[in-house]
Amino acid sequence: MTISSNATDILLRLEARIKATKPDSEVLAKAFTRVGILIASQTQINIRQKGLIDTGRLLNSVKYELFKEGEISGVRVGSFGVPYAPVQEYGFNGTVRAHKRLIRKVFGKTLKEPKTIDVRAYQLRIRGKYFLGEAVQKQSSLVLDILREALTSD
Repeated sequence: MTISSNATDILLRLEARIKATKPDSEVLAKAFTRVGILIASQTQINIRQKGLIDTGRLLNSVKYELFKEGEISGVRVGSFGVPYAPVQEYGFNGTVRAHKRLIRKVFGKTLKEPKTIDVRAYQLRIRGKYFLGEAVQKQSSLVLDILREALTSD
């Protein structure tokens, strides 16, 4: 994600103000909640637009959470509990090791008993889809407005 130097300066000043603000500030907690909802919603829109829906597991894993670590408070947005989310976001180019796979269907027909098969190592290249990073980029000015408003009203 590329941020202009002006936006970077604003983010650094906001970060300094957040550190100086009382961590348990209700106004700041509400602002972080608004930011979390905004980015999570945009991320889900991006997942739909990029056709990353098969079972809906990735889409449903997108959440936000407020956190407090020492003096620092904030919001995390991401795909929690889905191990392939980083591969879809950033891509993958490498070798998948040999492994065993449990199959329940063959050519669309359900097997009477599931079978374990050996899968040989193979090369795989998946391009990153940037659904989360793009959400942050699309909504960055609104995020800055929300945080600015919270920091000036406190």
